[in-house]
Amino acid sequence: MAHIRWAYSPRMPVVPGLNIGLAPLAQMLVLPPLIFTLLAWWHRKMGNTA
Repeated sequence: MAHIRWAYSPRMPVVPGLNIGLAPLAQMLVLPPLIFTLLAWWHRKMGNTA
């Protein structure tokens, strides 16, 4: 059975030194703070104090 390695498309910009695609890196940096901010806003809007 042949082993096929996964790789980014040649069109994916890769961050030098980290070998991580730019889009996944941006998602890791942007989405968690955005999600926590939205959840905190929703929690305050609903009047929950717990």
